[in-house]
Amino acid sequence: MGLYKRKDSSYWWIKHTHKGHTIYQSTKTTKKAEADVIWADFLDKSTSNCLVHRKKTWEDLVNFCRPSYSKNDKKFLDWTLGFWGNKKLIDLSNEDLFKLQEYRNLRVSAATCNRNFNVVRAVLRKAERELNWIPKAPYLRKLKETKFHPTILSKELERELLYRLPPHLQAIVKFALQTGLRKTAIVGLTHDMFDAETKVLHIPPRLNKHGEGTEIPLTRKAYQIIASQPLEGVYNQIFKYQGRPIKDPARSAWRKARRDCGLSDFRFHDLRHTWASRAAKQGLTEAQIAYLGGWKSTRMVSHYTNLNDLKISDLPGYE
Repeated sequence: MGLYKRKDSSYWWIKHTHKGHTIYQSTKTTKKAEADVIWADFLDKSTSNCLVHRKKTWEDLVNFCRPSYSKNDKKFLDWTLGFWGNKKLIDLSNEDLFKLQEYRNLRVSAATCNRNFNVVRAVLRKAERELNWIPKAPYLRKLKETKFHPTILSKELERELLYRLPPHLQAIVKFALQTGLRKTAIVGLTHDMFDAETKVLHIPPRLNKHGEGTEIPLTRKAYQIIASQPLEGVYNQIFKYQGRPIKDPARSAWRKARRDCGLSDFRFHDLRHTWASRAAKQGLTEAQIAYLGGWKSTRMVSHYTNLNDLKISDLPGYE
């Protein structure tokens, strides 16, 4: 979209798409400077305020929208800057989106790729409909996703995996299997979030994906795991190694233990699915599992059951 040269003409031509309709029009000049003026005048008449922003780049748009997105979305948007950073928004085409989607899909699953590019679609729609920086956002079809089947850890493989892990990682894996918490929540837990008297863990909104705080009653085993973690040192995190907080438990030691057990495709996140599967088998409702694992909104949970009646003895693994 913009100015281009045709093989059968010495003039500069305009190609412009708006609301699904593409217009081809000659500028009737061979001089680029004059064609730029004509192109600008064309935009002024056809797209109103888009003229003011025709020099806006993808980087300008990302910087404008960035504050309103999550950490992971910001990370992906920053990644796209390496490909489109200086590209003018008005020149960003369907083909540009398709090529980057194809490249991304070589490295991540179709589902992850679709989630990534949902952010791209959203910021481009904002540029079109709210900011009026472009007349029409480029179109990108979603990739076909294969149905996801999470790996559930058997008790036998759980014992083998724990045997091959160092003690500090054993504690985290056991805790994940007792609570179903996400990895980021587990490593972010601090001792002040734990009420030893009530055996309740207070999860702040920043550690929950849905952005709401939750209170999790702990099983006896989960309580013992926390109680066994040393309090000394300058850091308040519950899970530490050699006095320093563990930032990512799924690194070399985890990968080696996993590989030695023949679980190369088993992800740390599958511990969460394992917890949910075991909880369901022990009779917890979907709503209770969703609340305890932080999967769904409070509105959805309260629609199905009254969580105020949830007892610690109902939890999977409680003894």
